[in-house]
Amino acid sequence: MEINKIFQKPVAGYTSGIGERINEISRRVGGKKRLAEMAGLSESQLHRITSGESQAKIENIAAMAINCGVSIDWLATGREFDGLSGQRGSEGAAKFHSFHALLKDVLIAVEKFLGEHTLPMEPEKKAEMILLLYDYSQAKGKVDDAAVARLMRLVME
Repeated sequence: MEINKIFQKPVAGYTSGIGERINEISRRVGGKKRLAEMAGLSESQLHRITSGESQAKIENIAAMAINCGVSIDWLATGREFDGLSGQRGSEGAAKFHSFHALLKDVLIAVEKFLGEHTLPMEPEKKAEMILLLYDYSQAKGKVDDAAVARLMRLVME
């Protein structure tokens, strides 16, 4: 069996109830039109996902979760699990939200730089850049916009 066909098959229970969770977060952000824009989807694509006609791509789930302040795990599965320490509850949640906030800041800094300089970047290269900047920012305890700019310029040369 082709590897692509394996990954195209739905995973039983993985996204069960995702339509209700997407509807819930759409109300938080001002409606489905706004949520679709945040996720890089058309309204009709979002409708097909919430109605169960099609599955959301992980990129769209991640975009919705990050922009709406919920965990990717919760949006995709309905479970709260921090994914870092394997803990549930307040300590695990605190670590997850710290990770989430820093990752969000890194993503914003990268997108801001690319937007200001109208630079295209291959998705794989962008993902590696985000990981490098996340590791650097985690060590520093915050996102350093000047460091982001220096590293981005270096990579884009």
